[in-house]
Amino acid sequence: MEDKIFEECLDYYINSKGAYWKPLAEKHGFPNAESIRCKFKDERIKRGIPSKTGFETSSKREILDEDGEIKYSEKEEIKSDGSVYSDKLIRMSEEEKRSPTRLLELHGFDPDLWEIVSCTNNLWHAMRKNDLGRLLQYQSKLTAKPKSGNKITFSDIDKFFNNYTYKTGIFPKKHKKNNGKVLEIDIADMHNGKVPFLGDDTVQENFYYTMSEILQKIEGKNISKIYFNPMGDTSNFDHVNGSTTSGTIVSQNKSLQTVFDETTDMFINAITKLSEIADVEVLHIPGNHDVGFSYYLVKSLEMYFRKNDNVSIDTDHRPRKFRKIGKTLIGWNHGNISKANSIQWLQVEAREEWGQTESSEIHSAHIHSQMTIEKGGTILRHLPSMTPTDQWHYEKGYVGAVRSTCCFLYDLEKGLEEQWFINIPN
Repeated sequence: MEDKIFEECLDYYINSKGAYWKPLAEKHGFPNAESIRCKFKDERIKRGIPSKTGFETSSKREILDEDGEIKYSEKEEIKSDGSVYSDKLIRMSEEEKRSPTRLLELHGFDPDLWEIVSCTNNLWHAMRKNDLGRLLQYQSKLTAKPKSGNKITFSDIDKFFNNYTYKTGIFPKKHKKNNGKVLEIDIADMHNGKVPFLGDDTVQENFYYTMSEILQKIEGKNISKIYFNPMGDTSNFDHVNGSTTSGTIVSQNKSLQTVFDETTDMFINAITKLSEIADVEVLHIPGNHDVGFSYYLVKSLEMYFRKNDNVSIDTDHRPRKFRKIGKTLIGWNHGNISKANSIQWLQVEAREEWGQTESSEIHSAHIHSQMTIEKGGTILRHLPSMTPTDQWHYEKGYVGAVRSTCCFLYDLEKGLEEQWFINIPN
C-alpha cells in the first residue's frame, strides 16, 4: 500500500467514527470496503503500528506548540549503580527499534562503551496544528550501564591489530642454486589414527624422532634441494565414520579432525625446519586409504607456505609424480598399482626426462616393507613404514617388517650416493 493511501486510512482509522472504508475504497480504486480494510490492517501490522485500542493505551496524542515542536519533557537520570536512565521521544524505523546498537546511539550513548540493561518503546501519535497532519514517533525509555572491563569493543579490536606483530613462519629466500646434493625423504604409510594390535604407540613421537635423526645426518652435507614426500596412507581412514576412501571400515583411535590437526602440525614443523637448510618441495602422493585426506593436507600446506620462497607444494591431482635429479629420473607412486604396470608407467609418462637421464628409479609404498626389483633398466623400490602392526595385519600374518623411514641422497653428476634408514626403536 502506498504511503499516501496508508496515511489517509490511518487518519480515518484513528479519528473517524462510522462507516469510512467504503468511501476510501471508491476513492482509491479498491473493489469494496473489506478489501481496503484488510490491506490496511496487513500494512499496519507490518509497520508495527498498534490497533485502535493500542493507541489509546500505549501511545499519546498531543498537540504541538506554536513553534511546531512536540510538547514532551525528556528525562535523563544517573543512578547510584552507575547506570543511566534516558527517556526521549525518538523517530526511528522498525529495524532500528530492534537494534540495541542503534537504540544506544539514538539515546546518545557510545555502543562501544555502553550496553543496554532494559528498554521500552511506545508509539507516540502527535497531531499538528492547522491540519498539518500527524507525527509518528516513539517514546523510548532506556537504561544503560558502562561495559565492564572484560568486554571487547570494536575499538579494542582495531587497537589490537594495529599493534600486533604477525608471526607467519615465513623465511626470506637465502638458498643459492648450486650443484650440491639432493635429499629425498619419503614418509610412507604413516597411518595416523590406526589402533596398534600390541602395545601403545605414539605417531608424533615416532615422526619427530625420525626427523631429528634425519637432521643429524644432514649436518655437514652440501644439500641444495630436499624432496619431502608423504607417500600416501598418511591417515588410516578418509571419512569421519572411520572408513577408507573405498568405504572399508578400519580401526581408529582418534577422530578424523584430530588426525588432520596432528598431521598438519607435524608436517608444518618438519618442512619449516628443513626449509632453513635448503629449498623444499612437497609432492602430493595419495594412498588407497586417504585419497581425500591427503589432498586436503597438501592444500593446507600450500596455503601455509604460500609466501615462503623456500617451499613449493605440488598439489597436482595425478597420483604419480616424477622428477629429474641430475642424471637420475625418479618416479613416485603409492604402490597400489597393478603389478604389470608398476615399472613401465615411468617410461611412458616421462618420455622426455627418460631420454635425458642415465638411470631411473621408482619409489613406492603400500606394502609396509622393503623390496627392490630391477627390470628394463629401472629399479623399483618398495619402501618401509614407521607404522606398527594392527589387528588385521597380525591376523593375516603380515608381521616382522622393520619399522623404518627411508631417505636417498643424490649427487647431480654421480646419481644415488647414499641411502639412509631411520629405524623406529622397539
